[in-house]
Amino acid sequence: MLFRAATLLLSLLIAVSFFSCGKDKSSEEEIREYFATIEKHMESRNAGRVKKHISDTYRDKYNHTKRDLIRIAAGYLIRHQSVHLRHHIVVMDLDENDTRANITIDVAVSQEPLSENDLRLLRADFHRFKVILEKEREWLLQSLVWQRLSANEFMTGMEGFPPTKN
Repeated sequence: MLFRAATLLLSLLIAVSFFSCGKDKSSEEEIREYFATIEKHMESRNAGRVKKHISDTYRDKYNHTKRDLIRIAAGYLIRHQSVHLRHHIVVMDLDENDTRANITIDVAVSQEPLSENDLRLLRADFHRFKVILEKEREWLLQSLVWQRLSANEFMTGMEGFPPTKN
C-alpha cells in the first residue's frame, strides 16, 4: 500500500509539473517546464498546487480519480518529512495538433537530496511513468501507468539526457 501511495504521489508530481505554459514556448518546452514545476511543488511539500494540473476526468488503470490522486499525494507528504526528486523524459510524442502528449518519464524519489553522480548510492525509489496529457488552456494529466525501475535502469535511461535542474 505504501509503495502504491508513493507511486501515485509521483503521478501527482508529474501532473503538477506540467503547469508552466508560456505563449511563446513550444509544447515540448511547456511540458519540460511543467515537470520542473511539479518537482518544486512536491519538494516544497505543497500537494495542493498539484490539483489544478490534473484533469477533472482523470482516470488510470487502477480506477483512481483526480480526488484519489490528491489524497495519495497529501498522505505521502505527511508520512515523509523530506521529498527529493530527479526526473528525465525518456520519450515525448505529441500529436499533430500539439494537443495530446504521450510521455515516458523516469523519476527517482528520495528522502535525501539527489545529485547526478550518486544516485546509485542513495536509498531512492525509481519509477517509470507513462503519462497522457491533453492541452486545453494548459496541459492536464489525463491518465498514467507506472512501473518500478532498478537503479541501473534509471541510470541507463539518463545517458544522453542533460540533468534536470530546479
